[in-house]
Amino acid sequence: MEEFVKSIQVSDQLYITKEHFVIFRRGLRDTQILKKDVYYIQSVKDYLKIVTENETYMILGSIGRAEELLIESILIRVHRSFIVNKQQITNKDKKKQDVFLNKLKKHISVGRKYKENVWL
Repeated sequence: MEEFVKSIQVSDQLYITKEHFVIFRRGLRDTQILKKDVYYIQSVKDYLKIVTENETYMILGSIGRAEELLIESILIRVHRSFIVNKQQITNKDKKKQDVFLNKLKKHISVGRKYKENVWL
């Protein structure tokens, strides 16, 4: 784990490294996934749902704190409940105020507060 230089704790279970990984604890083991493999992160009450191509993870954590740690990343906040991977957005619709993730066939609304993150 030393190679991940300065991982920062979000909660008891979620860590974000300064490199290219999101690391979180599942039971007694740490799980690491590349940031580029994350499609989106959704806030569900006190938990974060992290969706990748192969798996969906539910972990304890705050989307606000996760956003703070993901600054200058390929993951951007688009809604009060969603952080999305910029590389997975295939269509941005200003009229409908949403983004489309083609691989998942999923539309995610863009909140007024987060428009500038998406349409820069």
